[in-house]
Amino acid sequence: MIYCIGDASTFSEVGRRVCVRYLLYLLVMTVLIALISLPFFSLQIGNTQNGNQYSELYQMVLNIIPDNLFTPFSRGNTLQIMFVGIIIGLTMLVIGKNTQVVAELAEQLGFIVDGIMGFISKLVPVFVFGSLFNIIVSSDLSSLAAGGKFFAGTLAGCIILILFHTVLACVKMHISPLELWKRTFSTFIIAISTASSSAAFAENKRTCTEKLGISHHLANFGVPFGQLLYPPGASVLFWFAAVCVAESSGAEVSEVWIITAIAVSVILSVASPPVPGGMTASFTILFTQLGLQVSDLAVILSLTSILDFAVTATDVFTQQCVLAITSRSIEKTQTIKEQS
Repeated sequence: MIYCIGDASTFSEVGRRVCVRYLLYLLVMTVLIALISLPFFSLQIGNTQNGNQYSELYQMVLNIIPDNLFTPFSRGNTLQIMFVGIIIGLTMLVIGKNTQVVAELAEQLGFIVDGIMGFISKLVPVFVFGSLFNIIVSSDLSSLAAGGKFFAGTLAGCIILILFHTVLACVKMHISPLELWKRTFSTFIIAISTASSSAAFAENKRTCTEKLGISHHLANFGVPFGQLLYPPGASVLFWFAAVCVAESSGAEVSEVWIITAIAVSVILSVASPPVPGGMTASFTILFTQLGLQVSDLAVILSLTSILDFAVTATDVFTQQCVLAITSRSIEKTQTIKEQS
């Protein structure tokens, strides 16, 4: 995705601005949903005075940077692999055409992975039925309760995100909500029917340039990078998975635990690949980092397979809104510069 930006000058001109806005919006949206949802959970509050928890949070951030380029792949550390990928992508961007063969190979491997994930996604209904049937037979009502709250909370969070971004985009673009939805509907349909932002990529780019008035220069950068850096729906899903399991298992939480849960949710949402089922591999990292039991993992994974469709559609729509807002902001800045 990074190599698709085009060249280093494009990244220098608009890249940093777009990246900062994506990450800032992602953090703000996750914190907003977390603050709205916390009163609806009966969490067991533990010790909030342990200073070691802050050092653990700091160490978690430091651990994203690997010791070398090979250990992330040998250990299967998703966050470190993503960090290495960003470094390699930026390096290829600076070097330019001399890395074209590597870029083509990476693109072809990406097509293979998408094909494999597409095949796996066809087995999702069987997996969901088997997991839920096993939970019902075992009479694990606590898991069902946690799963129900997780499902409802994530859907509600996605709706709030869509409404919030609709208002922001309409105010900035000076159009009605109905007009905005008419322009973005085609991409939304593809995303919600395939649960893959990669499948919606071509239509997403066309919508941004032809219907939302975003320049090709900005869309060529903003659309692929938005798929990587702006998945608020996925971040909200990870947050609700964490708090629902914490409530169900009776785990003690603290102020630092909540901050950590938000931080890990944001990081994992960026680290998850934009393909069907891409989020499921991240729950082990989430639960381990927050000290949660994995007894509810089966029902969480099952429902995630269903929620993935709504989450992907939310991510694609909100990304378009943020990119349109950024486009208007850049145009306004350029106009002021020209006038001065």
